[in-house]
Amino acid sequence: MAQAAVAEPPDFSSFPPNTVTPFERTVCLACVSGVFTRVLGLTARKAAQEMKSYTPTVQELTSHTPVRPYFLPAGPKAHCPYCDSSSRRYARILAYRIEGGRATDRLRRELVKALMDTKGSFAVLEERHSHDEAFFSWLERMASLRPDQEGWIPAVTEAFLERKLPKENWREVFEQVHTIRRSIRLEEGWEIDNRRLFLAAPLYHEVMAVQYILSRSRMSGGLTFEGRLTLAELVRKLRLSGYLRLCGIEAHSPADILEELTHHLAGGDGGVKMYYLVDRRDFLNKLKALPMAARQKRAAAGA
Repeated sequence: MAQAAVAEPPDFSSFPPNTVTPFERTVCLACVSGVFTRVLGLTARKAAQEMKSYTPTVQELTSHTPVRPYFLPAGPKAHCPYCDSSSRRYARILAYRIEGGRATDRLRRELVKALMDTKGSFAVLEERHSHDEAFFSWLERMASLRPDQEGWIPAVTEAFLERKLPKENWREVFEQVHTIRRSIRLEEGWEIDNRRLFLAAPLYHEVMAVQYILSRSRMSGGLTFEGRLTLAELVRKLRLSGYLRLCGIEAHSPADILEELTHHLAGGDGGVKMYYLVDRRDFLNKLKALPMAARQKRAAAGA
């Protein structure tokens, strides 16, 4: 039997960078079918029909440690660690978390409208996150950038500016510049002059704080525009610049200041909606083969 073609993923090319996070889960259909047939006494065909209406929860899609019937396959031909079924009996469920907001809401609605069909190939789940949760999720993704690699400073700067000001084409901007400076003229925003990117002081210090937060766990101190800094040195620079006063941060100890600063960088109080676009195509295709596989197994047993 010819192998089914892998379906093309949804096109997120028009979405601002870092607003879409992919997730992948492998589910063993044999494990699930076994519960319906052996425990509940359903026929294989009826079990497949019941499974067809299933959509995983957000927790099942995003949990760091999957539980049965979900698992992390060791390779393309790995067997299920629970029931030892082969790869023909499990399916991939792909999901894409889209951070809500002005920059993505219209694009998300248009994409969902284009993808939805009567077969239920895609589903949409919603979950409300605090700004802190969304920010820490972004920091976790940015951890793949290593401060010991060349170009880390501009890469982190570009990534944060994409998050802070998503309507700008920052990839195009950073292709034009080779240095980043703090502007003594601008009160807000940014500008390019002679291949130099100038950031207004508040924006410059926000980026510097993010650089520190991302790199502090990987080295002694944090790597920033102004070199490697300890937390006390970072706090002193932010206090002397007036940035802490501008943010309304009144804590005294460096640890408390960092906590309030992180909360401010995240967006403060309130929350943001996360939308999970669940791709069920492989799951549904594999379900079609379950009744036939069960008949073949019974026929082999009776031969």
